[in-house]
Amino acid sequence: MTTELARRDTATNAGDMQLVAQETTDAQLVRLWLHSGRRASSAATQDTYSRIVRNFFACVGKPLQSLTLSDLQLWRESLSGSPATQRTAIACVRSLFAFGVKVGYLRMSPAVMLETPNVPQQQDTRALSQTDMLRLLDACQTPRETALVRLLYGAGCRVSEALSLKWQDVQQRQTGAGAVIRIRDGKGGKARQAGIGAAAYEALQALRAEDTPAAAFVFATRNGTALDRQAAHRLLKAVAARAGLKSVTAEDVSCHWLRHTHATHAVAAGAPLTDVQAQLGHASLATTTIYAHATAYSSDKLPL
Repeated sequence: MTTELARRDTATNAGDMQLVAQETTDAQLVRLWLHSGRRASSAATQDTYSRIVRNFFACVGKPLQSLTLSDLQLWRESLSGSPATQRTAIACVRSLFAFGVKVGYLRMSPAVMLETPNVPQQQDTRALSQTDMLRLLDACQTPRETALVRLLYGAGCRVSEALSLKWQDVQQRQTGAGAVIRIRDGKGGKARQAGIGAAAYEALQALRAEDTPAAAFVFATRNGTALDRQAAHRLLKAVAARAGLKSVTAEDVSCHWLRHTHATHAVAAGAPLTDVQAQLGHASLATTTIYAHATAYSSDKLPL
């Protein structure tokens, strides 16, 4: 199999044109790669892939053109985090190598031989119970903590979508309680609208001063830039540590868990799968259906 893959890579490369200059560096190749294909359409994807590649180069300590399969296997063994996180990192590095081959920067890609860990399909293990969700909300001590937790759970949005939200993207509903938020840069660069309930809307409004401009970020730093994801994760973990969660440890909880929790609770409460799909921005209904399966093994999954 190794011989066949190597032959296929070499054959592919033989037909490719040299699309980059001979003096191109790894850093220049990475910039070209980040601004090509789907990566160019999503700031969140670029941010994630940039971080993965920085960590990759820091670990291997060699230029791309000198890396071997053994180097990549050692890097893979150093990966931490969940199987899904590791798969993302490996897919990212594979993509970088494939791009290098495509533009003629690399002769072949040893990354095609990297094996990836299996990702369990039991999404319910990454959702909080109603009891733990209540504990998390009760443990919030600042308006920012309350707003972030309420928004991530109430909207079911990704953390990158929450942090890119501006005040002009939050519109109170004309009928009924709550608001509609406009997500401009969802996964794959797709825009969508999502609803939030009255509690989430009130928590957001508590953050806004009277003179805050509409174009300001909802979760802004002191200099007006958007709060970064690392800061958001630290904030959530601090809240989880105070909450005394029963089913999981505070270290395990991430912002994405609240997205899974929204989906699991909504499906358990009888929300149509198509509505959940639209709210979360799933490209495929099959993804949303996972949560319908998960609730068969959950108890006390009523919405708050």
